[in-house]
Amino acid sequence: MEILDVVLGWPDASGAAHAPLRIKYYQNMYTRSADEILSGVGTTMARYVVMTAIENSPGSSGVQLAELTFQRPQSVADVTGALESAGLIERRPGRGRAFGHYLTEAGTAQLVESRAVVTDFHRTIFQGLDDKRLESFLADVELITRNLVEAFPGTTPHLDV
Repeated sequence: MEILDVVLGWPDASGAAHAPLRIKYYQNMYTRSADEILSGVGTTMARYVVMTAIENSPGSSGVQLAELTFQRPQSVADVTGALESAGLIERRPGRGRAFGHYLTEAGTAQLVESRAVVTDFHRTIFQGLDDKRLESFLADVELITRNLVEAFPGTTPHLDV
């Protein structure tokens, strides 16, 4: 956390206490930590998120998966290619030139195992936050998200996970 301490020492004229930087730092730390623990079951957070989207929206195209997972279509194509090569998903012809994505039995098993790991991970990182604090935190994040959408209409939140 030394680098964050250095950066937090810089002046922040916005009065936002470096909140965007703290959020980015948390996201980076979260993803690295999640990837590390998920490596124990043979996957990554990016793969877990895409498999979860496929489970919840079977037959989704690559573009739809990108929207559902807040990733760029190229990133999703890389992830789905790796998942397909590993036998965890299959692509079937869909509408027009698009292909739908579906979990295989092995993919469903991988997702169940990964979900247990992620659940334990979330319990660990959110310990100490009771329901009221967590609800307040999420409401604040939602407010910031609405402010962004209102201030910058037409922007699409395609971010790599």
